Amino acid sequence: MEINPQDRESLFNRMVALRRRLHQYPEPSFREIRTAEIIAAELERLGIEFRSGVGGTGIVAEIRKGGGATVAIRADMDGLPIEEETGLDFASRNPGMMHACGHDGHMAMAVGAAAILKDAEVGGSFRFIFQPAEEGGGGAGVMVKQGALEGVDVIIGGHIDITGECGEISAADGLICAWADEFSIEISGNGGHAARPHEAPDPVVAAAALVTGLQSLVSRGADPLRPCVISIGEIKAGTAPNVIAGRAVIRGTIRSTDSETRKKLINGVKRVADATAVMFEVKTETVMKQGYPPVVNDPRIIRTVRKVIERRPEDYRLRQPGPPSLGGEDFSFYLERRPGCFLRIGARPPVAEPAPPHSPGFDFDEKALMPGALLFARAAAELAETEGGTRQAAAGDRR
Repeated sequence: MEINPQDRESLFNRMVALRRRLHQYPEPSFREIRTAEIIAAELERLGIEFRSGVGGTGIVAEIRKGGGATVAIRADMDGLPIEEETGLDFASRNPGMMHACGHDGHMAMAVGAAAILKDAEVGGSFRFIFQPAEEGGGGAGVMVKQGALEGVDVIIGGHIDITGECGEISAADGLICAWADEFSIEISGNGGHAARPHEAPDPVVAAAALVTGLQSLVSRGADPLRPCVISIGEIKAGTAPNVIAGRAVIRGTIRSTDSETRKKLINGVKRVADATAVMFEVKTETVMKQGYPPVVNDPRIIRTVRKVIERRPEDYRLRQPGPPSLGGEDFSFYLERRPGCFLRIGARPPVAEPAPPHSPGFDFDEKALMPGALLFARAAAELAETEGGTRQAAAGDRR
């Protein structure tokens, strides 16, 4: 799949302009209204058929070439509730919202891949899933329920990775993202005067002990060779400095990479909460919320994608995969139903210490947009051919 230098430069400039426009208008999960309008306008300009309003604000676009398999490319759309502090000329214009995880880049890459495939002489069909609410809303599950995967044989996706240089692609097989479960623990007492602590069990003291106790589940109770972590992200209690609070709430997440550890940690959280209640004479109520399943790449699909990468060293190169991420990713909902893979696309910005994802200073190198778009387009075309052949062979066997 060749692209002449002039067309490549034009496409790159359009992707940069699209990414910057999207970056200026980040929107919360399931409220990506303007984002969807911007994507729809780009698809209309390219003459690509699409459906809006899937999963609320999602878009499903289609390019049909004939023959071969149908390959889907997914891009997430939502921003994060973070006040941007990058100082970029195209920084967020929506107060308290920011594209702090690269979703603006993912959308630009997907549109770029669509532009490449629209004019390419390849077989197969290609679906582009612009999905709302990846950041905790489980938008992928909603898209699946509303038919985004109907007729799809394979799905691919990816995420910008600022630990990798531009052009470096990590294509690991097996588990690459963790289970991400959430929990909340409510601790309740009677409340009382701060000068008379003997009259009222103190939920704040109990909460402090509980936070410390929960950490021992990982440090002393989990196999150190199996990555996992418990993080407390929220503590709420009290209304005044001279009042013993009547209630405290702790909320956190459990990240795990195997089912045995996951079960042990979930049970451990409940056990530590119950023990804390006895120790401090308070009441505790623990609520567990099942989060995103793990992302598990299909080895067969990954082998094909690696071959695509190795053929084009001038555009991208394989990066040695690291250990599984403990981050959650709802791309897992697609992989539960279709074979596919999730890639890491190097995009380290040219600064000494890049700001991490989900932080006010996050940014990435826009030069990564071209390798990402080219890889998505070429991998999709290759998979449409190879998986189409696999499907025909299977049909022949059945006959």
